[in-house]
Amino acid sequence: MNKIILLLGIFFITLGCESVPEYTLPGTEFISIGDREVNYASLGEGSPVVVFETGLGQPMTNWWPIYEQVGEFTKVFAYDRPGYEKSSEVSSLTSAQEVAELLHQNLYETGNMPPYIIVGHSFGGILANAFTRIYPEDVIGVVLIDASHPRQLIAFKEIEIEEPIYAKDYEVEILNNIHNEFETLDAFPTIPLFVLTAEGSIEDVAIWLDLQQELASLSSNSIHEIVYGSGHFIHQDNPEVVIDAIQTIIDEAPTRKNAKGGVGLSKSRVNSYKSLKDIVSEYQGKNNFKVKDINVKFAKDFLKFLLTKKVYQKSYALKKIADLK
Repeated sequence: MNKIILLLGIFFITLGCESVPEYTLPGTEFISIGDREVNYASLGEGSPVVVFETGLGQPMTNWWPIYEQVGEFTKVFAYDRPGYEKSSEVSSLTSAQEVAELLHQNLYETGNMPPYIIVGHSFGGILANAFTRIYPEDVIGVVLIDASHPRQLIAFKEIEIEEPIYAKDYEVEILNNIHNEFETLDAFPTIPLFVLTAEGSIEDVAIWLDLQQELASLSSNSIHEIVYGSGHFIHQDNPEVVIDAIQTIIDEAPTRKNAKGGVGLSKSRVNSYKSLKDIVSEYQGKNNFKVKDINVKFAKDFLKFLLTKKVYQKSYALKKIADLK
């Protein structure tokens, strides 16, 4: 069996594929487009259309925790890439650009017209990244969920694993050449970008935070939020965080279009794993506190302390406090 260099999207699939419940997304349809067949789902009304791009080895039902909720305030579109579920194989696929072109065709043929907000998870983040560069006039915002980085193949060059059984052959080929392909694509446009990073991923792979920060720097109009207490599948572990991110992009996109140079997303929520650990250390030093001293008073004081440091991760603090009590 061929060997490929580890990419974090593969890492999570091979070490434990997130289970998807027996569930059919509302609005699921099956359509023939040229000589291929596409399994897709569309729900809701209005504009923009939120387009979901899944990670490696995942069917579109992977979006079940947030699909209907987002469909309550705008139109949503999810689909199975070639070779998944009822979507037919496309033997000629070799690049992210070709996958983007198929997705673009899927959207138009199913009546889902731009503008789009592209939401990509893991390997789907690479595809969302490519789609946005190829069709910048159609995309007004992007949400990346613990997304893979085109440079991961280089960053993890010393780690090898067996080819994962969940990945399609064309996906493996795309991964092995993705850093070269991105060198040929146009720059990422200056549009609202929301990067969500899982705490669990940072703990598992030291360089992951650096890669995520690089993704956030693709646009000067961005937010980078670390989702504490979450694993790689943030949309399943903390669905409300992803829904809020999508709503934020929707709220900001019209402002961006109407303002010269763009007003830009507020960056007050940007923080890093390292800075939070430093804050905890500072609090401990000032208050002579130890883990065994956790109590209600500490919880309230610590939350106030976080706010003075402009760290808005109340949910994380509350969860950690609850775990330690």
